[in-house]
Amino acid sequence: MTERNTGVVWKVGLNGSKKRVGSVPNAVWSKATQDKGGLLGVAVSPTWNGTTDQDVFFMETTATDNRVVRMKFNGSTLSGYTPVLTGIVRDTQHNGGTIALGPDRYLYVATGDAQQGRLAQKKNSLNGKILRITKTGAAAPRNPFGTRVYSYGHRNPQGLAWDGSGRLWETEIGQSAWDELNLIKPGRNYGWPTCEGHCSAAGMTNPKFVWAVDHGGAPAQIAVADNVIYASTTSTPSTRSSSSECPGAWTASSWPTSSSTAGACSTVPRCSRPATS
Repeated sequence: MTERNTGVVWKVGLNGSKKRVGSVPNAVWSKATQDKGGLLGVAVSPTWNGTTDQDVFFMETTATDNRVVRMKFNGSTLSGYTPVLTGIVRDTQHNGGTIALGPDRYLYVATGDAQQGRLAQKKNSLNGKILRITKTGAAAPRNPFGTRVYSYGHRNPQGLAWDGSGRLWETEIGQSAWDELNLIKPGRNYGWPTCEGHCSAAGMTNPKFVWAVDHGGAPAQIAVADNVIYASTTSTPSTRSSSSECPGAWTASSWPTSSSTAGACSTVPRCSRPATS
């Protein structure tokens, strides 16, 4: 578990216990600006064993950029520090930050637009993207443009998770209208800054589900269990809705062909909204 404002990393037990195992160098966070940077996501190598494979990957905001770094974890302490991918534009907001190892064992990195919406549409920019890279930071094989970019047109992507069919789902924080749940496909353009939520502009891929930004809070992490998608939010009780449709849990096995909208609820949901093809 990472701690944004201190750079500290904790090992959390199934019983809720936690042990400090080290910190990630160079992560910076400012209380004055309420940064959405600092130490962000973490991903453990799928073949980690504490001996021959000790790789753990982090995304962090430094004084100059957002970056992916690799450290070693032997089961007790973190050591080493190797930048894997640098030069992602940083800001006080819209840094994205999730990093995850996919079923194909490549790293997927969610990067925000750093409050520069035009970067999301620039295929030669690392910002406003979902990146797919190797453990050394190179473009993964069979990426759609031959670069690190896997999908683009993202504002501030957050959670990443795969369903039982190996499909990648993503939650994304909207600006003033809609937060989104997206089914991510290689090479697709998810619309920002031209589109927020459902959009009829040519060449844009619409979200599978949206909810109003003033109901339910900003989406954060996402998980898939038994092919149901669960998304946490930063909502507080004052932003909860009494709607019977909850944007926090969805059946992932099939989806409507058009985007859906819903009322909102906060935190891990208590309801499920099945979808049909």
